[in-house]
Amino acid sequence: MTTAGDEKAARTADEAAEKAEAADFKSDVKGTLLADLAMLREQRTALVDRTNAVLDALETKGGDVHVHHTAPKGDPPVTEISPAAGEHLVS
Repeated sequence: MTTAGDEKAARTADEAAEKAEAADFKSDVKGTLLADLAMLREQRTALVDRTNAVLDALETKGGDVHVHHTAPKGDPPVTEISPAAGEHLVS
């Protein structure tokens, strides 16, 4: 025979287990997102380096690179992303 206290304790234990599982999942997702962010930053750096090499070669050959060195209109470039930037994605 179960009592109301036993049922409440079982529910509390189940809720605690669900919260722990959700926290583990959130931690895993955050880790994956941060790893992806690091990879994307590396790719961006490589692309910028290659673009600059091409523009330098073009300038050496006498080409007009001024139009290519200006930033496009729109959003300003991202200079830094805080670790909490993706928090809304995993909440």
